Amino acid sequence: MPEATVRRIREPARSIVLALMLCLPASCAWGQPAAPSNLGVSGSAVVAVTIANSNSATGTDVTVAGKLTFAVTGPSSSGYVLVGVVAWDATASETLPAGVTYGGSALAALGNRLDGNGNRTSWWGAITALTGSQNVVVTPSGTISELGAVGITFNDVDQTTSTANYVSADDSGAGEPITVNGTGESGDLVIDVAYANKTPAAWTADQTTIAEAAITGDAVVLSSSGSGVGTVTMSWQGPAGVIWNTSAITIKQAAAGAGTILPQMLQQHGG
Repeated sequence: MPEATVRRIREPARSIVLALMLCLPASCAWGQPAAPSNLGVSGSAVVAVTIANSNSATGTDVTVAGKLTFAVTGPSSSGYVLVGVVAWDATASETLPAGVTYGGSALAALGNRLDGNGNRTSWWGAITALTGSQNVVVTPSGTISELGAVGITFNDVDQTTSTANYVSADDSGAGEPITVNGTGESGDLVIDVAYANKTPAAWTADQTTIAEAAITGDAVVLSSSGSGVGTVTMSWQGPAGVIWNTSAITIKQAAAGAGTILPQMLQQHGG
């Protein structure tokens, strides 16, 4: 049989085999479009961010030499560490930490909010491959009257753009819910950290509590996670007269197998 004839027969056969692989009987029928999957246009599958581990610590009259130190176990895959710090002091400029480390490595400052009462919330974070128990160390800029911190490690975080959409808010005694609106996409997590001078009753939105730890008296450090597409409201119901300050940030999900599925099929089957 002439080679040109063999080629004309071979090419349609190869196309049929590839079509069968891409359109399995369980997911689509001939003549009908394939059912939606979790693959993006580029062949990427969404892998949702998950919290690996978390811990918190608080202190009063914490000095530069004394620091605030506590352990958080590292993540297992595509890891990220996030530390939220809350502080109050009569010298407001000293409420921003001089630095925060995880396992001895410095974390980047991601955003902070200072209000008129000397309360401040701040986020610190970095990509990490550290596993096992690692120390978070918060070094204050001066002696801090009230200091609290929450350390969180995450799995399956985008290693290029790990965080986005820092937002913050505060309220001085109006008794409104401790509320900030984050922004998320499918697979992301929005994380908040808050300082309140009175213990809230509970969160009021669709959140999962990460930490609620007393600093001194009724003052607390709060943290929670939420998810959703678009606006993600993070809200704690404060008692009448509560003074609060809160910050939230989005942890971005990693995409798995970006752009590899179709090329691998073609390669395996002579494409």
